[in-house]
Amino acid sequence: MMLGVFDFYKQEEVEALQILPDREQYTLNIPDMSKKFNVSSEPVWQWLDRKWDYSVPEDSTVVTNINALLGHTITEVMRWKNDAWEMFAGAGPDVEEKDMRVVSLGTILGIDPTVSPATNLDIGKGLWRDSLDSDWSNWG
Repeated sequence: MMLGVFDFYKQEEVEALQILPDREQYTLNIPDMSKKFNVSSEPVWQWLDRKWDYSVPEDSTVVTNINALLGHTITEVMRWKNDAWEMFAGAGPDVEEKDMRVVSLGTILGIDPTVSPATNLDIGKGLWRDSLDSDWSNWG
């Protein structure tokens, strides 16, 4: 996470502190910097090591909600632009603005890889499901 710090300071070791929110606000997109990085234990950050293998732009963004970032099942997906989606755990219209966040698509795919069909959606199209065990259905 401290890309370039060793080269910048020309040192092999650099002390750093990670400021974390309290446990109630701790979401899955926050890396555990007390451990050596591993794609298996930090899948949200896998794109630091792995090649982006989706047919959409790597810098794509998602408007999502806190519940999705806490690991609740994403049940609604909508693609609005070539590089912009909405993905909510629960009903999108019920999500208050204060609970919305914008994150990278890679972050969401790391948290919940079952949303990967969203990368194949046409602009203006969406998917929904009742639960993680449900199949995706076309919106509308």
